[in-house]
Order: sequence, then structure tokens, then C-alpha cells
Amino acid sequence: MPLSGWHPDAISWVQTIGISSEDLIRLATDLNVDGHLSVVPDWNPQTLKQISTSALQLSKLLGLTGPMMKKLAELEVSLFQLREKIGIDRKAPPGALPRVSALILVQNRLLAPGKWVSDVLDRAACFDPIHATTRDSMFVTPSEIAAFRLDHIVIIGACDAWSSEAQTGDWQHLLVQKPIEIPTALLPDGIPIHTSTSPTNWLRSAPDVFHAVHEAAELIHLN
Repeated sequence: MPLSGWHPDAISWVQTIGISSEDLIRLATDLNVDGHLSVVPDWNPQTLKQISTSALQLSKLLGLTGPMMKKLAELEVSLFQLREKIGIDRKAPPGALPRVSALILVQNRLLAPGKWVSDVLDRAACFDPIHATTRDSMFVTPSEIAAFRLDHIVIIGACDAWSSEAQTGDWQHLLVQKPIEIPTALLPDGIPIHTSTSPTNWLRSAPDVFHAVHEAAELIHLN
């Protein structure tokens, strides 16, 4: 199978510009040398910008740069329009933004996922103080959450387990689709709590990650 070494989110990016699975297999097969894929796309983005850059690099590999540039431009326009709707300038300093963090419930502990999640909040005109200096995922205690002086918390979802391998793995496989009840002892009083209705959008590097920006804006600014 020519796509066996490809990350599923990389495949999603190509499919979102109108390339069917059959056409993608054909394009990938054309890149084969002696029956082996000559280039397997490297897909391990750590930021929203790297997600876009990786998608563009992949499209160049497949000879689809034009359609991908158009798709990325459309996404940027939608984020620009969202920011205008919110009414907070893109260059606004962190002190002018609500302090927001996204958390996952993991076996009665709260985890603040890293990578591009803080970028999702940033593009939604929020400031994530937990990841102001690091993109690592980390468990946070109630006292630590209180120390970050959050204005809002977004609960992305819940999962039954978390390991260090999850830092570079596929987070979507960790989420459990079930009602989320956060023990009151885990959170300081007085912080508004919001729950994502599309948690995998936040945790995947597929094109739908940009939908998470819109959801964050709706939860924090536009309700």
C-alpha cells in the first residue's frame, strides 16, 4: 500500500483540496522507486504554522502546490474575518486578552496539552499562560491552575490514559467520547468552564484544527 507510511493527517490535507484516495494512491505510486516510496512525508508539526508549512511541503511533493496555497489562503482569510468579528486586533498584547487554557481530564487529573493548542487559543484572541514558555504537555494541579489566574477553561475531552509517547503520537486515539464530569476538587472556584463539542479538531493536525480556533472564539468571545 503506497500510503502505509503516511500520517493520516497528511492524507487529510491532500484530500481536502479535492484529491480522492484513489488519485492520492496514484500520485504516491508515481513517486515510487523500485516499488518503494521514494519519499515518505515527514509529519510532526509542533505549531499551527508548522501544520500549514507541512501541508504546503507535501503539496509540492505531489505537484499540487497551487490548490494547497489556495486552501491555506482561504483558511487565513477565515481567521482574519473571525478576528475582526471578535474585535481584538491580531497584535494585541497578552495582557489585553482573556487568559484561557484548554485541558483534558485523564484519570482524575487535568492535563494541559501542548504543541499547537496554545496557537489555537492565540488565533482565537486568547492567551494561554500555561504554555507561555513551553509547548510541552503537562499535568496541572488545582493550585497551579489557580496560580495562572485563568479567566476561562476549555475542557477538550477525556481519555483513559496518557503517556510520554502521546507527545508525538496521534492524540485522537486517546479521547473517549463520553460525558465529561470534572471533579470540583480539581478546579478553583469562579472560573467559567466550557466544553468542546469537537475535541479531535483541537488535537489533530488535520485541516479541521482550524475549526477549533472558531470554536474557541465562540466559547470565549461570541456567546
